[in-house]
Amino acid sequence: LTQYMVSLDYVVGATTLTAFYSDVEALGLATPVDADGFGLGASYDLGGGASLKGGYVDFGGEDAFDFGISMSF
Repeated sequence: LTQYMVSLDYVVGATTLTAFYSDVEALGLATPVDADGFGLGASYDLGGGASLKGGYVDFGGEDAFDFGISMSF
């Protein structure tokens, strides 16, 4: 198994922007994996432990989206 990943966060006021790239190679498995992916995300701090968060990921040709509210108390 060989895996590489790089991630970068950039903070602007109450907003955090995130980008990442990943490369995975696991050729010794019954079902070999050789895929790369990337993602983009954002988080906006609403205050009081609440944040709006969303993102997009493309990994191995599969797309995924996510958006929601995160609460931490």
